[in-house]
Amino acid sequence: MKRIKAFLSVFFAVTLLALCFVPAFAAEEPCPHDWQQTEYVMPQGCRDGYIRYTCAQCGAEKQDLLVARQEHQWEWVVDMPPTPYDVGRQHQVCTQCGAVQNMNTAIPSQKGARDFGDAFLDFCDAFGGAIHDFILKLVDFFGGFRV
Repeated sequence: MKRIKAFLSVFFAVTLLALCFVPAFAAEEPCPHDWQQTEYVMPQGCRDGYIRYTCAQCGAEKQDLLVARQEHQWEWVVDMPPTPYDVGRQHQVCTQCGAVQNMNTAIPSQKGARDFGDAFLDFCDAFGGAIHDFILKLVDFFGGFRV
C-alpha cells in the first residue's frame, strides 16, 4: 500500500509540474510589432532625452536615446573637510542637471597644520631617541651583553 501511495504522489507531482511549466515553454508566434510613439523627452542642456515607443499589438516597449546638446559642468562639493590627521572626502555635481560622479574622492590631509599634540609627540620622539642612543653607548662602554 505504501508503494501505491508513493507512486500516486510522484505521479500527481509530475503531472502538476507538467501542467504548470509546459505552457511556459510552448512556442509563441513572434509579434510583428506596430511601434507607436508614446512619449518624447527633449534633451535639455546636459540631460539626455529619449523617445519611448509602445507596440500597439502586444504592449512591448522600447526607447531611443537622444544625446544631450552640451557637456556637464562639473563642480567639486566637499563632503568632509580634511583635518591635520585624516583625509577629507568630496564628489562632483553638475551645476546644470544635478548629476553626480566621483563619490568619496580623497582630499589630502593638511600636513602643515600642527598643534600642541604634534609638538609633544615630536619631543617624545627626540627624547626617546636620545635615551636609546645613551643606553646603546653605555652598553658598548661596558663591553656589551654577556650571555
